[in-house]
Amino acid sequence: MRKFINSKTIPYIVVICAVLGLGLRLWTIGEGKDAFGLYPSCPLGWGLLWGLTGVLTAMILFACYPLKTSGVYAHNYPKSVAGFFGSLVAGIGVALNGFWQMQQESLVLVTGLDRFVNIGSLVAGGILILLGLLRVNGKKPHFLLHGVLCLYFAARLFHHCRLWSNEPQVGAVVLPFLASLVMMLACYQRTCFDVGMGNRQYCLLWTLLGVYLCILAVLSFEEVLFYSTGALWLITDLCSLRPLKRKKEAAEATEPVSEENACKTAETFCPPETMTMEELENWLKNTDQN
Repeated sequence: MRKFINSKTIPYIVVICAVLGLGLRLWTIGEGKDAFGLYPSCPLGWGLLWGLTGVLTAMILFACYPLKTSGVYAHNYPKSVAGFFGSLVAGIGVALNGFWQMQQESLVLVTGLDRFVNIGSLVAGGILILLGLLRVNGKKPHFLLHGVLCLYFAARLFHHCRLWSNEPQVGAVVLPFLASLVMMLACYQRTCFDVGMGNRQYCLLWTLLGVYLCILAVLSFEEVLFYSTGALWLITDLCSLRPLKRKKEAAEATEPVSEENACKTAETFCPPETMTMEELENWLKNTDQN
């Protein structure tokens, strides 16, 4: 099983499962909302969708298990044109989404939190573009960049939970809620690498789940630009998928071998210097027999 499900193949598995999930999500939507603003009931479709999500989560855990913790930034995030492109597109998408929401403020009654989140979208978009420029030049970003971005995702999640609480159907908002939550957790794990405390297993778990859930959240037909570009950012900003050698093996490979260690690790041990000629002959005979 490890041959087909490993750290190198798991990103492709996530994308394939996301495409399958989109088909199941379209099944649950059916013909859209009725006259009462409700989606048709589809327990079988939802059951298969959650089953697929559970199986994918298990595969991600299985694939990421061999990836030992490595908080070294240069090892996990080298220069990457794809990372720059993903951050650039996501930054533009988040900023445009915030600008669009600000245009709607003149049509509805808004609160201070609404304005704060929408203005924060412009700031977050600029940070994502800056992170992309740093990534393409191979420079380590300051932890405050990802930290502020994580705080924006947290504020946005809190703001949207107030809006989603008015939705009569949980199924209409559960995927955007999970996508926003996992994206915030992925950004938090990304921040840990900026301070040398990153964990590849946790980071890949939340990042890959974020890709999957963001793609599914696109069919909520709310803030499509935010979730679609967010999925692109996450899939292009993965940490290193290369397993590390065991610490013991790596230490033995780099540590110089002393004469004493060479005697201990040889197939035969070194004879004591205090042996008499008779004892030495008997030791040589025993060695030849072994």
